[in-house]
Amino acid sequence: VPSFTVSQNGGGTGNAPNITNYNVSRSPFNPDNNEYTYVNYTIDKQANVIVIIQDSSGNEVKTLTNANRSAGSYSDYWDGRNTSGAIVNDATYTFKISAINSYGSPTVTGSVRVDTGATDNSGDLIRNLKLDYSTFNPDNNERARITWDVLRNNSNITLDVLNSNNTVIRTLIDGVSYNTSNTNLSTWNGIDKYNDTVSDGTYKIRLRATNGSDYETEYVNVTVGNSNSSSNNDDYNAYYNSNGSLIDNVYVRNATFQPNNSETVKVYFDVLQNSTYVTADVLSNATIVQNGTNSYSLNGGSVVRSLNSNNTYNQSSGDMISWDGSNNNYTRLQDGVYVIRLTAEKSNYSTEYAYK
Repeated sequence: VPSFTVSQNGGGTGNAPNITNYNVSRSPFNPDNNEYTYVNYTIDKQANVIVIIQDSSGNEVKTLTNANRSAGSYSDYWDGRNTSGAIVNDATYTFKISAINSYGSPTVTGSVRVDTGATDNSGDLIRNLKLDYSTFNPDNNERARITWDVLRNNSNITLDVLNSNNTVIRTLIDGVSYNTSNTNLSTWNGIDKYNDTVSDGTYKIRLRATNGSDYETEYVNVTVGNSNSSSNNDDYNAYYNSNGSLIDNVYVRNATFQPNNSETVKVYFDVLQNSTYVTADVLSNATIVQNGTNSYSLNGGSVVRSLNSNNTYNQSSGDMISWDGSNNNYTRLQDGVYVIRLTAEKSNYSTEYAYK
């Protein structure tokens, strides 16, 4: 997140220009991937405007504009190159905006980060970027599950999907602040930023973290296409009895599993409303019954394991609950077919269920 400073120089300030709404459109950005940013600002009076990029020593890297401008809002383009046309080194740079007239010359500054991924760090901000499966098939409603740890509070996280040309085709997380935490989760369903399913092939997941002047980038590859893993293909969408107000995109991964081999079944879901209570139970001797179009209920069954009880979730995607095949006494259950029931509740909303 850019930081900003303001200074006022010159004579009387009554009629000096005022610079507001100054920021950058993207930070960090990667010039190697043809990414760029805009320095945005507004001036309230006609002035000679100078916008420059400086390095950490205050040396001028490039002048973006030096022109007389009327009152209004402006955006000046920077492609991450210096005056000679070369891509600058990975670092945090300062943008400096001055607006000058005969009454004063106010100046504001902010920061912008260039990160090509050429260096993998200065900051110890993230670690353990992983995928649960390296191959997934969007045609089978599979998703790539991406997890990572954050090592420092107030770290800004950006998560992108890149194609073989290192072009960003989807941004999953865009500059969101995270505190210290383990096993943060995001998912990718194989859809690009134009809402089209991508072609089979290998893609790159890029995780970028910034915190002040520190930064770090990690990568992991994922393949879109037919999976050779029997577990990965054992995915099922859940049956719903809901109107899609509280939970959605509920599905089960690794629905046939062997607890003796330390395997688990995982239930993924999205929560659509803040302060939603979600309960997950495992039932034996239960049958899922279709009551009508897109309406289901359970016939019989007894709860053998409560995976969580009325845990509160805020709006989020890719939430996950796992089951290791044991009952509430943590005794391994017999082989068989069980039903996982997901219940979502919130005041003034109808209770929603999903079964699998």
